[in-house]
Amino acid sequence: MIKLKKASLEELDIINSLCEEAKKDYKLWDSEYPTYEDFLSCFEDVGVYILVGDSEIIGSISAEASDAGDNYVSLSKFFIVKKYKRQGYGRLLFKLIEEEFKNKYEYIDFYVDERHPFAFKMYESFGYTDLGRASVSWESDYYYHRFIKRIEND
Repeated sequence: MIKLKKASLEELDIINSLCEEAKKDYKLWDSEYPTYEDFLSCFEDVGVYILVGDSEIIGSISAEASDAGDNYVSLSKFFIVKKYKRQGYGRLLFKLIEEEFKNKYEYIDFYVDERHPFAFKMYESFGYTDLGRASVSWESDYYYHRFIKRIEND
């Protein structure tokens, strides 16, 4: 059975190791981001979530308070382990994280590096809206787009 769960502090080392492997295929991440400290920061804020099947981590996504306000949660550091890519697990992870947050927040938002156009299509297929180029709080030589989705509450 595949499920979403909030990661424990002990699991952050595993998540960080899996992320280091993911960086080999995702050239927009490097030695400076994301790091264990980035995961720990999200863990201490809203949380780090993992998609688990047969006691094995399939993917991860982190959440933190959004700069847009209290009704928003921001997602970051999303990845699927290489052997599980292109099997629908990314879509499932987003569906389950939306379920997790639907009675806590009104909106989910996140930023996408403009150098990753495949992600634009993928997130739009998940129902997220591209709000266009956005100012980001971190220094960057590249542009980011802000994506947003209103979560349907019960």
